[in-house]
This record gives sequence, C-alpha cells and structure tokens, in this order.
Amino acid sequence: IHFALQYLPFDNAVGLDDIKLSGCSFADIYSGTCPGLLTCLRTGACIDNPDKFCDFTDNCGDSTDEDPDFCRDYLMDDCEESLGDWSQDDKDDFDWSRHSGSWVSSGPRRDHTLGTHFGHYLIFEGATHTEGQIANLVSPEFLPTQGGDCKIRFYYYMHSSNKGQLTVYVRSKISGHKQQIDQYMTTLQDSWLFGNNALTSNESFQVVFEGKVVGQHSADIGLDDITFTPQCYLGNT
Repeated sequence: IHFALQYLPFDNAVGLDDIKLSGCSFADIYSGTCPGLLTCLRTGACIDNPDKFCDFTDNCGDSTDEDPDFCRDYLMDDCEESLGDWSQDDKDDFDWSRHSGSWVSSGPRRDHTLGTHFGHYLIFEGATHTEGQIANLVSPEFLPTQGGDCKIRFYYYMHSSNKGQLTVYVRSKISGHKQQIDQYMTTLQDSWLFGNNALTSNESFQVVFEGKVVGQHSADIGLDDITFTPQCYLGNT
C-alpha cells in the first residue's frame, strides 16, 4: 500500500487516520507448533495449503513462502525481463505481447508481480483483432506426469463488459492433440484472479494458453506470474 500526496497550493493540508486492512488473507498466527506445512519466519503464521507456496503472492506477510531458496524447485516466470520459459506459437493468428503500465483498452492498469505500473505482464489484444482469431502461448515440454500433483498456477486479468475467452490446454506433443484443462471468461471483477489447474498426461506434453477473440468487440486479456509445481518435470527439449 502506498499513499502519495501531490502538491497542494495555498498551504492546504491533508489528514490521514485510523487505517484498517480487512480481508487481506494473511495466514493465522500460532503461538505454539504450527499445524500446517510452513511456519512463516517473521510473522509466525502457518501456511497449510501448498498451492500458496511460490505463487508470486506473499501469503506469509514476510515473504517466507516466496523465498528463492524455498522456491528453487518451482518453475516460475514473472514476465519482468522476457517471456521466460514460454514461447509464441507459429501456427496461430497473432502473438501475445509483453507490456507494462496501464493498458489502453480493457486490460490491467498494473502488473501482478510488483503491483505497480513499472511491472510487466503479458497481454492478449483481443480488441484489435477479428472474431475467431486466436493467440497461443506455449510452455516448454514436460515429462509424463506421476500422480496428480503437477500443477500450473497463474494470474489472469479479464475485467471487461465485452466477451473474452482464455483456455488452458495440455498438448500431448508438439503440434499434437490438445486436451482442454480449463476455460476462463470475462468478469466484472477488476483485479488479478488466481488460476490453479492440475495437469495429467501419459506422455510428454506442453501447456498452451489460448486467447480467443469473441464477438466484434472482444476483451483484452492479461496474464502474469506463471508457475509450475516441483512435481512437473521438464523434458530434454
């Protein structure tokens, strides 16, 4: 949270008092032994849900759950420097683009990682393309999954009164069959939302984010802070 005051003429003053944070979702603090999976070092809170580990959200309030050593086995991309481990598909209609600051149309006003207009995110420019066109963002190749603990987590922004569609697929091999994992539609909720999907495949696979232009006035889609859990094993390519 950042309070900023612009210059006021004529020696005017502004007062600020009684600030309260409500529903900020920090974990409960325990005075004894933490019954969860992780004890936050400074706040003493307990994190009992591994889906809250290494997801680019400070659930502890002191960054214990986002510490680089703790998260070393996660594959994490924050879009700050580049597309990271992701690549554009050469068989779709156009590309996702990397952007910072407020988007000109229905996209986000800030990124998720930093929460400021200096941070970067990916944008699907649905408003400037033709109905039915798609743009695919493709992950590196992963080995077949073992059990149900391989997950992809990400943050998406789809606040718009216009329609928009983001679909998550598992592609069994390069240019192979795509299996739909989940689909997200536009919402009136003006915030970054958390996506969390289990991935299962009996053969090597890639994950594909597909943005699709819906209608003549389609929404833009923001995507940021994509992570894979340690149970997702990268292939050799």
